[in-house]
Amino acid sequence: MAKKITKAIIKERGKSIYIGEQEIETSNDSEIIVNNIFSSVNFKDNLVSQIQTGITRLKKIIPGIDLICEYNNKVYAVIGQDIGIERNGGWAENTVVNKNWLQEIPSNISPIEAAAYGTSGLTAASIVKEILKNHKSRDEAILVRGATTSVGFFCVVFLLNYGFKVETISRSEIQLEHLNLLAKYSEIEFIEDFNTPIGRKKWLSAIDLLGGQNVAIITKNLQNKGSCYLVGNILGNQLDKISLIPFITNGCSLIGICLEETINNNSESLWSIISALHTDTKKYMTFHITSLNELTNELGILRKGFGIRNIISIN
Repeated sequence: MAKKITKAIIKERGKSIYIGEQEIETSNDSEIIVNNIFSSVNFKDNLVSQIQTGITRLKKIIPGIDLICEYNNKVYAVIGQDIGIERNGGWAENTVVNKNWLQEIPSNISPIEAAAYGTSGLTAASIVKEILKNHKSRDEAILVRGATTSVGFFCVVFLLNYGFKVETISRSEIQLEHLNLLAKYSEIEFIEDFNTPIGRKKWLSAIDLLGGQNVAIITKNLQNKGSCYLVGNILGNQLDKISLIPFITNGCSLIGICLEETINNNSESLWSIISALHTDTKKYMTFHITSLNELTNELGILRKGFGIRNIISIN
């Protein structure tokens, strides 16, 4: 078994994150110690980094759910597998991973670009893959609610590149200013109406990154056999005003996206989707790069906005 002392961002329960040294160790022959190159800062990373959080059961952990690393002189991605949540993640100079977790990065994507995609890009690719399978028509719009989140950004750009019309809902004009570059989207006003059992059937499908009661409005405005893909719940995890009519009469679906299962089982095909769209997608990505040493001071003021990706340069 191999051991190593690595510099890392460490989170202990009830304490603020700090930079220090951590001993890491492999536990079987399938595990290896990799040299980390890049990680990133995601919504889950922010939750893990809070002083009081229930997202991880561990008393002590190295956050970082995305990891770009080097092993045997080749660069790989390690995304998924509960790293940064239930086991040490990428906010360190080295990480213990299983050999089977190493994901090959397409040749047209650089290591820092792979870090920018990370969990968010693979999640968006998995949703778009399902939409492509279920919808041949491009005549009607797909709704992306939460377009300024990282997953929302990739969903918008991927769908537009595949020729879909996209409508977005956002209360922040500043964060959506980059969407003007795409020139194919429309922003709509969200009108709350829980009284009618069925809506106008205006969307082929919908991607919801926010959760809360307004999901009920989305589902009754789906076209026949449309689906609403649920990814987040930052606006609430209760849904008690939903009409069953869209599901019973129109054959609509409400689909929860299990990030770990989706990414762990389909990473190769998802990277292929990202690779095919990369030339157009990268035009809208902006990198904000920080280091491990700087991260503890910058975590609360990291950049936000459509297409902005917060990258940690490690080695």
